[in-house]
Amino acid sequence: MIFDNEALAGIRSEAKRLGLEWQALAAVAEVESGGRPLWDGLCPIRIEGHYFDKRLSGALRARAREEGLAHPKSGMVKNPRTMAGRYEMLKRMMDIDGVAALESCSWGLGQVMGAHWSALKYMSADDLAEEAKGSVSGQIRLMGRFIEGSGLKPLLKARDWVEFARRYNGPGHAKNKYAPKMAAAYDRFMRGWSDEDQGDAGGGAIIERGSRGIAVEKLQERLAELNYYKGRIDGDFGGGTEAAVMDFQRDAGIQVDGRVGPVTLASLTGWSKPTGTKPGKSEQCEVVYKNQHAVRNRPVTPYLEVTLAAAVGAVYGPGFRAEIYSGGQPRKGMPGKRTGSVRHDDYGEGGRALDAWVVNKSGGRVTGPELARLGQYWLAKHYGGCGLEMAGGGIHLDEWKTPPKGGGMFWTYAYSDGQSWGSTVRQMLAQGKDGVMPKVQSA
Repeated sequence: MIFDNEALAGIRSEAKRLGLEWQALAAVAEVESGGRPLWDGLCPIRIEGHYFDKRLSGALRARAREEGLAHPKSGMVKNPRTMAGRYEMLKRMMDIDGVAALESCSWGLGQVMGAHWSALKYMSADDLAEEAKGSVSGQIRLMGRFIEGSGLKPLLKARDWVEFARRYNGPGHAKNKYAPKMAAAYDRFMRGWSDEDQGDAGGGAIIERGSRGIAVEKLQERLAELNYYKGRIDGDFGGGTEAAVMDFQRDAGIQVDGRVGPVTLASLTGWSKPTGTKPGKSEQCEVVYKNQHAVRNRPVTPYLEVTLAAAVGAVYGPGFRAEIYSGGQPRKGMPGKRTGSVRHDDYGEGGRALDAWVVNKSGGRVTGPELARLGQYWLAKHYGGCGLEMAGGGIHLDEWKTPPKGGGMFWTYAYSDGQSWGSTVRQMLAQGKDGVMPKVQSA
């Protein structure tokens, strides 16, 4: 579902050159790309600071370490969240040593290190990078060269997914379930899920809200079979299908975004039994938007909206609702004044945080320690960060797992600090961060 016709043609062409089933190569490409062969139109890269450190010496290494671009230990140099940020980081590395910088990145959907350029018979590291940046097909050719050059072709031909994943992905392959994901993706391609249905899935992209066609019908059928989807099997990806997908993603322990790419499809295919533990529709509270006349009324992410509905339902039970307030604060770092009372924080991506009131059965706003139960639950479930509470009973909830620079995992506002219950709610949030659940209606 993530490949357009041109990319599929590239997969078939490279598979033919290698003497492999195109479905097997497509399965590897799907899983290795994590569902995104392009990030905001850019070839995906990952910077490995320990590679860069080894390739430098003397004053250049000292400079790179000082600028946070190199470290002798793997994983100590963190990649920016956005791909544009990674390319900006790469530019800074190239200002120190261009070749070493290109060699210290993995390139394309196959995550092939630039350091392999000579072994893979490229003219230079820059030549390898340009192949990957040129097109998705170029990324596939690079991955094909690596499979061939590393002696992995016989394993892929035999569909020995475990050994292939062990040698391709390293010691973490089992923990990250690369082998079963590849096997499931291969099975889907062989069944035609991602081939004939490609054009029906919404422009050759990931299946998501607005997609229509046979692929969506198959998705709905599978979700219904697993007891997640209760709506009509109509091939129309609407809000009900999106909510079912997010419920499944949460139970499966994968990224919750309501979009169906290769990782979600692999999990759906391999899910062996229906689950009765997910929040049912009756356990999810109503979520509404308020103050939508504000200049900037970007809705929150589907993850936040659905997770908020489930969290309020779990903490307070039926009859409660959440009111998300949208304000007019411009993008972080941009000029302009707030025009709404509260806002959705941006952090450069948009909609990944919200401000809300929780309203009880009588129409009153939940406040004090009662509202803190929701914040404690949110933190204990590792959904993101929490701020409590703004004047009038507002709670701030984030979906990020690691606080932005200068931020905290939880905090209280001046309004709550000035109340008699201020120390109580702060203690409740601290307990939530430590994994202690509040007393709730249902877990």
